[in-house]
Amino acid sequence: MDEADDGDPFSSVFTTLAWDGADKVAFFELHLQRLSEHASRLRIDLPENLKSSVLIAMKDLPPIENEKLIPAGLISVRLSKDGKITCKGRINRQRQPPLAAISQIAPRWSKRVTGCKHGDWNTYDEARKNARSAGADIALLTYDGAVIDGDRAAPILLDEDGEAWVAEQSSGGIDSITLNVVIGNLGQHGIPVNRGIINERMLARARELIVVGSGIGVARVEELDEQSIGIDGGAELSKAASQILAKALEQSWEEFR
Repeated sequence: MDEADDGDPFSSVFTTLAWDGADKVAFFELHLQRLSEHASRLRIDLPENLKSSVLIAMKDLPPIENEKLIPAGLISVRLSKDGKITCKGRINRQRQPPLAAISQIAPRWSKRVTGCKHGDWNTYDEARKNARSAGADIALLTYDGAVIDGDRAAPILLDEDGEAWVAEQSSGGIDSITLNVVIGNLGQHGIPVNRGIINERMLARARELIVVGSGIGVARVEELDEQSIGIDGGAELSKAASQILAKALEQSWEEFR
């Protein structure tokens, strides 16, 4: 879990990388790019050489063992407003799909802050804890009746016509690297992708709902607020997304020490 910084979104930016538990991380350059972009939006100064600074901070992380999940672990890289970079590694402990979800009201910030992985992360942490307390696996964050994000993974819905939907970035969801990797390749699997509003009507008629993220990978959501989601046996979206992510991960692993 990523630690928040006293409720101040301008105190830091962070990113969480998939880690093999030893000496490789996935999508390293994409994470550095996002970290840099979010720091710029929040007016946090970057070190002179961001990549070298992150590599130095990661090199002494002790290895972990986890044969149950891919990725085995996660590394959180945080850049504070004072220019300090800290890295923390942890075992990946995501629950296995299919998942049960609850809905939670999404936090709201200014346009500059919205979409960034920033220092004020308490709301996301609380949503995750609330889901666990309710006996669920994940919380889906909603705004004005529409699903815009998850507490640690981004939702994708397959509608009754076989088209995928993800929330508009402007609605408040976090800029997700895993989501972008998946939706950028769904068209090759015959699934068109749209950005828009995932409302209650779409959820009620959905063929499938999944969430994607660095730790969770691809996971199907079968229940939201005690209501069944999707068609029994339908797994077109989750199968395609899993294939896309597995291939992308295989090609993106990069040694960092």
